[in-house]
Parts: sequence; C-alpha cells; structure tokens
Amino acid sequence: MRKSRGFAAGIFSGWGLLLMLSPLALYLFIHADPERTAWVTAGPHPFSDFGSGPYQLRMYVGLFAVGAIFLAVGLILGSARRGEARRRHGAWLL
Repeated sequence: MRKSRGFAAGIFSGWGLLLMLSPLALYLFIHADPERTAWVTAGPHPFSDFGSGPYQLRMYVGLFAVGAIFLAVGLILGSARRGEARRRHGAWLL
C-alpha cells in the first residue's frame, strides 16, 4: 500500500506540473509564427477556435486548473506518505 501511494503521488505530481506548463507551450506553439497561426486556425473545429481569445483563455485556465488540482493531490498523497514514515520511525527512537 505504501509503495503504491508513493507511486501515485509521483504520477499526480508529474502530470500536474506537465499540465501547468502546457498552456505556455501551447501558446508558444500557436503564436510563434504567423504562418503557423494561420495553419492552425484553418483546421477543423477545435483548432479553428484557437484564433479566438475567449476560447484560448478557457483552454489555458482549464489546463492550468486541472494541473494545479493534480499537483495538490500529489502533494497531499506524498505528505501523507511522509507522515506515516515519520510516525513509524519516531516510535522506536523514544
């Protein structure tokens, strides 16, 4: 159980950091070159909406919020695991 909790904490923290950085990477990918911006916005439905500000804002805030939630879950799971180890090792030191 302890190993799986630590593994889950690492997975959640990793995905959280990745999702929190993805809006910046996506913005740089879309807006780095005017030709690429035209190419992306000329695509099918979800990509054609990338040219509008409200859609981009919702997408960036959504990705960042999900990343923050995942990171918080990972930190909570990790701190609970550290608390178990502290209690377990602190008992025999007394």
